[in-house]
Amino acid sequence: MAEIIHARVDERLMHGQASLWMQVNGANSVIIANDEASTNQLQQDLMKTTVPQGVRISFYALDKLVEIWPKASEWQKFYLVAKDIESMYKLVKAGLPIKEINIGNTHTREDRKKITSSVNLSADERRMIKEMVEMGVLFNTQSLPGVTKGLVETAKLIED
Repeated sequence: MAEIIHARVDERLMHGQASLWMQVNGANSVIIANDEASTNQLQQDLMKTTVPQGVRISFYALDKLVEIWPKASEWQKFYLVAKDIESMYKLVKAGLPIKEINIGNTHTREDRKKITSSVNLSADERRMIKEMVEMGVLFNTQSLPGVTKGLVETAKLIED
């Protein structure tokens, strides 16, 4: 079966910083799991410019990704990017084999609590993280490969 070697939440989806993760973790395919991006050719064209030559990038609506996941080839090693915690939660609940989620960038909003300089979470998002932790999913807030500044323990992600 195909493997998700890195799962990342980033409101910016795929960009230069995010592509560093893919290179470090040895992914040979990228999946952007986002309903809007799956139908927006301009967004897709922009994101394709951030992926190294020879690496396949695909754009799927969440439901479609869940539907086709069993057909993925076992040689594929995916870097999975979703725009928000809720999307990852839906994918985990649907049974995608996500072992760890890297929370990269969730912008400030009125309903969100600041966790790190780039991670802000609402009460609902913290509840979803807590539920995924109970299902065995690990979390990290590492901004870039090799950077440990600003890391927080999972307990801080889910505290009220």
